[in-house]
Amino acid sequence: MECFLWTVGIFPDPRHSSCRIELTKAIAILLVIDDIYDSYGSLDELALFTDAVKRWDLGAMDQLPEYMKICYMALYNTTNDIAYRILKEHRWSVIEDLKRTWMDIFGAFLAEAHCFKGGHVPSLEEYLNNAVTTGGTYMALVHAFFLMGQGVTRENMAMLKPYPNIFSCSGKILRLWDDLGTAREEQERGDNASSIECYKREREREMDTVLDDEACRKHIRQMIQSLWVELNGELVASSALPLSIIKAAFNLSRTAQVIYQHGDDNKTSSVEDHVQALLFRPVSSNGHAQITMH
Repeated sequence: MECFLWTVGIFPDPRHSSCRIELTKAIAILLVIDDIYDSYGSLDELALFTDAVKRWDLGAMDQLPEYMKICYMALYNTTNDIAYRILKEHRWSVIEDLKRTWMDIFGAFLAEAHCFKGGHVPSLEEYLNNAVTTGGTYMALVHAFFLMGQGVTRENMAMLKPYPNIFSCSGKILRLWDDLGTAREEQERGDNASSIECYKREREREMDTVLDDEACRKHIRQMIQSLWVELNGELVASSALPLSIIKAAFNLSRTAQVIYQHGDDNKTSSVEDHVQALLFRPVSSNGHAQITMH
């Protein structure tokens, strides 16, 4: 349900029901891929997995472990099905555009795996530039762009290569909020370093002193504020992108804050409460479903 909650945040308009369903499938697959690269695959297996996705050929599955074959098949079938739906509804052939987002994700995951499995902690800038891709923002917004189908032209399709800055700002906000909300839990599990850890290591090397965790988290919050200023600047700047996808980029950033702002201890209960309030809890007489604040 958390995957669906993200899509409700990205495009809440009732007419986008089918868009939410399709993007939920893609996000669910992304979470499985994330776990494979973080916890399960060896570097050799991950290299094979990345190569198979770049080939985008079912024959490439033969070289994969069984658990990767299942994930690869799900990704292949789901992406082709989404591309078919877009072709049928909007008359755009976008399979190459959708494939590119996944190839970028797998390449970024592999780069991250080489970095962290080799014991290297990158600079904050290096981490964030790669983490925008692994966080799925580019994938989600490109899929949303075509699924909504509003104002799509060949000219603004070309603006997706490279990804526009409004997508990058939104993705950085998502990643930083994600790290603020899950860093402690993931560190206890031995997962890859977060933006907080990268900043802490970088500043400690520069200052030759130990940095307090809370000071690092404060800096990350300040970065989020600066990114919002930049994101708002993108809104007022002239853009050939349709307003619908600009709104989706803003909504993705807002959804990240809703899900992660209460931190490690309250993330699960916060998400569950929002799911209950939005999807299951009856609307009260004042027109609102009650959301418990943690």
